[in-house]
Amino acid sequence: AADAPQGRILVSAATNVAVDTILMRLLETGYDEFIRIGCLKKIAKPVLKYTLKESATSDNDDKVDGEALKELNSILRTTKDQAEIVHLREAISDCNAKGMKERK
Repeated sequence: AADAPQGRILVSAATNVAVDTILMRLLETGYDEFIRIGCLKKIAKPVLKYTLKESATSDNDDKVDGEALKELNSILRTTKDQAEIVHLREAISDCNAKGMKERK
C-alpha cells in the first residue's frame, strides 16, 4: 500500500551464496532498492551493480573506485561465462559513472 511505512531490512547469512540468492530473488520480483556489501570476487555477478565497495585503508573515493575497477576488470579477464561478462561490464560501467561509494 502507498501508505505503508518504509523501513530497512538487513540481510545477513553465513555465506555469500545465501545472501546473493535472496537478493537475486528480489531482483526477479522487480525489487532493486538494495545495496550489497562484500568482496567483489565472491558476489554473484547479477548483484555486482548493487555493490558498495568499501576500503578499510582509504577514505579517498577515487582510490576506492580505482581498486574496485581493477578488481572487476581482473574478474572479467578470468571469466568465460557470457552472462557473467554482461553483468561485469554493467558493474564496470556503473562504477565509472557513479563510483562504488555512490550507490542509490
